[in-house]
Amino acid sequence: MKSVLFHPVAVLACAAALSAGCGDSATTSSKAGQNDTASASTPVSAPSGVSEARETAPVAFRPGRESVGTPLPDLELPLFGSTTETLSLRGLIDGESFVGVIFHSPACPCANNCAEAVTKDLADEKYGRVKLIAIVSDPQMDYEWFADSLEAQVSDGTLPYPVLLDRNQEALRLFGAVRTPEVFLADREGIVRFWGAPESSLFPGSDGHRFYLKEAADALLAGEKPPLRRAEPIGCLISQPGIS
Repeated sequence: MKSVLFHPVAVLACAAALSAGCGDSATTSSKAGQNDTASASTPVSAPSGVSEARETAPVAFRPGRESVGTPLPDLELPLFGSTTETLSLRGLIDGESFVGVIFHSPACPCANNCAEAVTKDLADEKYGRVKLIAIVSDPQMDYEWFADSLEAQVSDGTLPYPVLLDRNQEALRLFGAVRTPEVFLADREGIVRFWGAPESSLFPGSDGHRFYLKEAADALLAGEKPPLRRAEPIGCLISQPGIS
């Protein structure tokens, strides 16, 4: 049985974040013209006859929900478990693989549920061209209990992909991420095609539950656009020291 350590304060903070405005399902934005955002009750159909290669992306990455259609940023971060190795996001783009960035924290039950779902449902060899990385921006990362929890997840296979440490929250600010888990999935050219919550609900067994990240990966692997491009993030708020 997998065991992940949770600091009592972290659990209370996560619970408070959830009750303070997270909700338990991805919601539809009220912005006009953005009807490709997830709704827990309204499925969104994929546009027909449009391939990823036919879109021209802006030169610069845009954060958060505006990231869709823009190229992944050029960012290099240290690799968890190593004192010398780093990994470049743009270096993962090879014209063949799809790159997924997942903001993660072992102190967040929502993020841990996502990590287990990814390990279970994206483990098939058909997803071999989907390169995932986790970015940890949690300011608690230097606490012993946090590092032990993260090490346990890497060791037991819950996180079978590279984990990058964002100690000064540079990546957090650049991506505009606010919660764990929060996903940015890019196509073979490094253009973001899906952003937001990886799942439609915090309760995977609930009626109508959808695994948005898997749906997006399946579509990209088939040479199609994801059936949903944006899903408002749900999960634990990422603390940013100095920002209330």
